[in-house]
Amino acid sequence: MRKQVWIHLGPPKTGTSAIQKWMVANRAWLGTQGIMYPEYEVGANGISSGHIHLLLSESNGKFKVDPAKVKSVYKQFEESPYRILLLSSEYFFYHAESLAALLPKVKFIAYVRCPIETFESVYNQSVKRHGKTEPLSFSKNLHTTTLDRLSELATNIKNGKVYFRAYLQSNENFNLVSDFLSVLKLECIVDNENTNASYTFEALETKRWLNKFKLDSLNDEIDSALQALSEGTRNYTLLPEDRKERHFKQCVQNLKLFHTKFHIKNANILFNSLSKRESWHQMSQDNQRGAINFISARLFELHPKLYQRVSSQLKKLPSDNSDKVLIKEFSRFHNIRNILLLPAFNLYKSKASMLLKKVLPRYE
Repeated sequence: MRKQVWIHLGPPKTGTSAIQKWMVANRAWLGTQGIMYPEYEVGANGISSGHIHLLLSESNGKFKVDPAKVKSVYKQFEESPYRILLLSSEYFFYHAESLAALLPKVKFIAYVRCPIETFESVYNQSVKRHGKTEPLSFSKNLHTTTLDRLSELATNIKNGKVYFRAYLQSNENFNLVSDFLSVLKLECIVDNENTNASYTFEALETKRWLNKFKLDSLNDEIDSALQALSEGTRNYTLLPEDRKERHFKQCVQNLKLFHTKFHIKNANILFNSLSKRESWHQMSQDNQRGAINFISARLFELHPKLYQRVSSQLKKLPSDNSDKVLIKEFSRFHNIRNILLLPAFNLYKSKASMLLKKVLPRYE
């Protein structure tokens, strides 16, 4: 039996969490298909670092490929009945050449995403999880850091091959996990599941403002609540009008050049999505008050206890005049705490929800 090693590289912001969450939950089924997929821990939010510790070691805060670990894992695989060893981690994206030098004829899987989307998604994540407070700034030219790195590793890897796939967010016409399985010639019915979903525009702007106050003890709850909100503006871009034409032109040119050199399987869906993306809502980050008005009403309605705790903390913190206005806007329902905490309130939640939607101001 000919054995194969497949390594999923990501890269970041291409749905790695969704793929890894499904794979680790379906290890037993993968095993029946002859695939060895070592286990790892998945966080409560469905996010993990995959197999990073299986092949890499950390020293002084930096990860490096550990030859002894690689040798050990490969030996276990050779002695196993499995025909394919499948490993996944976004950290491998930065160490692909070193891994290729240690593993015989390794095959890499990497997803290619629209560079504009990647740039905005990285920003979204920095607001969600890393406390960023500044608005997004676009330079004159398109950011192609990830695409450049993919070109580099595709050129440098000699003892192996890289298979490139077009990345789209999972929707009714595209399922990322099913697409990933198809690379391994596997078929399975997979439900679409949004892991590590992006914020709506209003949630993004509210979280960006809240980051100023370092509400560390509440951040995880705030993130979960905002991520779960379905109301608000989706399919939006922060790309300003005066940069739009230039960035889209550069995006198409760079992707076509990459496709010509390295071949992106199902590239057509990537270029089709680009044409649709041009009609996305263009949003400006100069109206945080409107976003805060909208989101605070939703939190008050859907997560009343969290809303009250956030409001209480904000009122205690020192702030400048502009933030005092926004704090007042956010916490305008703070004194309605008692009715929300009454046990009987839940009995009338659906009717109360309808009433709140009529009387609370909405962000337009």
